[in-house]
Amino acid sequence: DKIFLQSDQILDYITYCDYNSKDATWEKSNMRAELNERFFNLAFSKEEQEAIIQTKLDNGAEASTEDKVFLLSVNDITNTTYGYCTDGANLSASRILKCTECAQLDNCNDFYEREDYQYAWWLRTPGIPSYDNNPMFATYVNALGSCDNETTGLTTVSHAGIAPAIYVDINSPLWSTKKTEVRD
Repeated sequence: DKIFLQSDQILDYITYCDYNSKDATWEKSNMRAELNERFFNLAFSKEEQEAIIQTKLDNGAEASTEDKVFLLSVNDITNTTYGYCTDGANLSASRILKCTECAQLDNCNDFYEREDYQYAWWLRTPGIPSYDNNPMFATYVNALGSCDNETTGLTTVSHAGIAPAIYVDINSPLWSTKKTEVRD
């Protein structure tokens, strides 16, 4: 019994990988470590941390990982169960995210911004290597809410934000069901 939760705003801008890294996989990324260590410990109380479920993630051609906090994959953002349309290349309102005020003040990059403060956000799916076969690319959702095989960015710069996701145990004492009255 679990429920999927994803941030509905971009919370921060973090580089996906260290500049000296030779591997832009989710498994070895700075982003993964940052989300599952510092972010996890700062953003959630001890009780909330206990309610967050360690989840095995299918990372496609990459090795599977087990994480409590994660970024979505290309498969996730085309999953109707999560509320997304099935075609990643379509402009999709469900994939358009705005920044929190804190993220906007700190790190928003004008190149990937639209006038109405919609921004690009990282996915954990590797990007297509550049013409020189540089493996330092990851996929992101652009500011218009689309993502296709061409929507990849260099992972050593923080031009896309993060919209982390978690699975929460609904049997945790932190959760309760609220009965609502049904009216005719």
